[in-house]
Amino acid sequence: MKKLLAALFLVSRIFGCASNCGGLDNSSFQYSVLGVVSNSSGSECESCSNSHDAAALVRQAIEVAMEDINGKLDLHGLLQLTTREIECSRRGGLDAFFPENQEEQQSWTGVVGTSCSDATEAIGEVSHYFNTITISYTPITKQGRDQFTHLFSVVPSVESLAPGIAAFVSHFNWNRTTIITQEENIFSCTARALVRELKAWNSSHMIEQVFFHSYDEKSDLQFFTPNIRVVVINTYPSYAKLIFCTAMKEQYSGYVWLIPGWYPEKWWRAGSDVNCTTSDIEKYLASERVIAISQLPNTTTSEETVNGSSRSQFTSEYNRRLDETSGVYSAHYAYDAMWTLALAVNQSYHVMSCSPNTSSLKCGNETFGYSQMNVAALTESISMLQFSGVSGDVSFQDGIRPVEEWRVMQYRRKFNDSETKLAKVGFIKAHGTSKGKFVYEDSENDSTLWADGVPSDGSPIKEYKYPILLLTVVCYLLSASCSIFAVVCLVFNFKYREKKIIRLTSPNLNYVIGFGAILFNTAPYFFLYPEISQNSLEVFCNLRLWLAAVGYSLCFGTINAKMWRVYYIFHSPSTSKKVIKDWHIAMIAASFVTIDILILTVVTSFDEARFKPVVAPDKEYQSSKDENGVEINYCVYLCGSQWRTVWLAGIFGYKFILQIIGIFLAFKIRKVEIKVLNDSKEVSFILYISSIILVTVVIISLAFQDYLNVYGAAYGFGITICDFVVLGFVFIPKMVGLYSDPTGKRIFGITHADPSVVAATIDSQIADKKITDLRSEIKTLKRKLATYEANSPTSTQNNAIQMDDLDDSMEI
Repeated sequence: MKKLLAALFLVSRIFGCASNCGGLDNSSFQYSVLGVVSNSSGSECESCSNSHDAAALVRQAIEVAMEDINGKLDLHGLLQLTTREIECSRRGGLDAFFPENQEEQQSWTGVVGTSCSDATEAIGEVSHYFNTITISYTPITKQGRDQFTHLFSVVPSVESLAPGIAAFVSHFNWNRTTIITQEENIFSCTARALVRELKAWNSSHMIEQVFFHSYDEKSDLQFFTPNIRVVVINTYPSYAKLIFCTAMKEQYSGYVWLIPGWYPEKWWRAGSDVNCTTSDIEKYLASERVIAISQLPNTTTSEETVNGSSRSQFTSEYNRRLDETSGVYSAHYAYDAMWTLALAVNQSYHVMSCSPNTSSLKCGNETFGYSQMNVAALTESISMLQFSGVSGDVSFQDGIRPVEEWRVMQYRRKFNDSETKLAKVGFIKAHGTSKGKFVYEDSENDSTLWADGVPSDGSPIKEYKYPILLLTVVCYLLSASCSIFAVVCLVFNFKYREKKIIRLTSPNLNYVIGFGAILFNTAPYFFLYPEISQNSLEVFCNLRLWLAAVGYSLCFGTINAKMWRVYYIFHSPSTSKKVIKDWHIAMIAASFVTIDILILTVVTSFDEARFKPVVAPDKEYQSSKDENGVEINYCVYLCGSQWRTVWLAGIFGYKFILQIIGIFLAFKIRKVEIKVLNDSKEVSFILYISSIILVTVVIISLAFQDYLNVYGAAYGFGITICDFVVLGFVFIPKMVGLYSDPTGKRIFGITHADPSVVAATIDSQIADKKITDLRSEIKTLKRKLATYEANSPTSTQNNAIQMDDLDDSMEI
């Protein structure tokens, strides 16, 4: 029926124009404006007794605008206003454009309205076919504007709220959100836009949507889930009252509530009754974390507007006319909508005319012509329009006023204050370098916004555990004592390096063993550590591996090299053998370390192979819940690598090879009877104990890697014990030997080996005087042996060979 009426109306406009459409005197133009107000705006007004009062308040703002335009604007013609009150629905919008009384039908220069999005888009849909401009003073959807190009809005779109909410949510790294949406087009569009924006910030954002249409349908519904603590209320204020009442009765606490900032002041005092008092809801809003985010411009500044007065002056004048009644938020936008139409008409009047294509009911010198050319001129003028209105700076982008910034406000109640009020805490810029970033006001910060700290989004709280302090202290003390013992051993080696019993064991190589032990013992400090940053932990992860690997190779590589020299000298002695000096042994030990360095360097050159901190559940603690019922999961930082298995196989495999070499050499020199040179027993003990420790550490590395304290203690104590064993069996026998034989007289007395074999083991650091004495003694022995050549030729030859070996060994 409505479509038929619209068609008949269009025909009457096309053919009803008189043929005397000649040139028009623009000064005699009369511009007819239809002002449409919705009578279901009662939720906007705190003191309105019924919905008709709210409609009257908007009508008052439109009439003030008419007076100012006709009185202050040099308009080429006169605006004539007709206001109609409708219900908030699509049917209401069509009834305003097509009244039941046909005598009230007329052609309009433009339509201004309404405070109801559904009614406004319905008017824009039909006015499009009648070349009539519609200026909305309520948010409309972008979808509606794309369909109806003659529809404009002096208020940012309903979807424009979504980027502000998403930016606020992302600022606090919340990854879970519940969106409670009323099943109406404007809220459905907002919900879809919000989902897109949240996913754009974080593609893994968890979103739960709840849709409902009426109170009765879901009045007992549990809107909230304990694992999602950020709730966006995407409804009219009356429905928000129901949601907060339900939350209060169910004693939900610890939630973050995000509501539209376009809700009117004291919105909880209007609308339908719920099973909670308004004072209780007001207290709940102040006690909980309720944030209002608005895309609407600020209307309280003192800047001068297009009418010559400031915005605050308009508000004062408007409220004065209302006596004791509070105004509604849409009044400022209704006022600017009227000025938008008037300014557009004024800028485009010179291209408007009454032509044969005019589709006006009444053409002539008394009315404005409604041709497609005229409406195109109006459309272009509005698109390019910029002025300072009482609601802020007005301009249009694709027919809708763009967002300048999103204001972030919080409901608060000051001490000894009985009222809950909105306080601006920050803003989010829509343009510029800080676009999309939440910025606090000067006096605001995290602690003022969140008294109990930044709330959780409902995601299980990750609480990071670090090694037990007592365990760490004990491990550090043991490592420190081991390092002190290593220093004592090195001091002993340095102080008594000239003693015969120390010289024969190569004191220079003992320094290398001691230094390697200190490096090896430093690694436990990086297995058990206090709370540190992730960057520091990454350094720890790789540094401890280098220290342990290089320190171990220095110790065992040098020990193996020393045993090899003993084996080399005593296995098939011959005068043709090359003398092995300390620097040769040092080179062999360095080659063992070089292999470690090559493995570590090659592997760590690949990013995926390098050890990095990874978060893992702490299996030593069970999950719990905080006072708000949010699950707490205990986690630990571990050192992880994609090549972890390769690491273990390469590093530990190489260490076992060193162990096998040591076992072989210890076995081969076990029959050397010079006790100070025969380290086979001590080395065997070292290898047996260290092998057990290595195997234990490997097993724990594989089976208990998520148990931070077990893992760290195994490595820390294992390395320290291994270090004590190495230092003890290398240096303590020397200390005991020096104590029991300070002069070294009994070193050779306990051996049955030939003198030449004994001499071959003497260290290169023997003093020149003693070397000379020994050579003199050898010459004397040679002379004595010459007297027995005839009696025992074979024995004499062997002894001569051994004496030559002993003489050469003095160069070691």
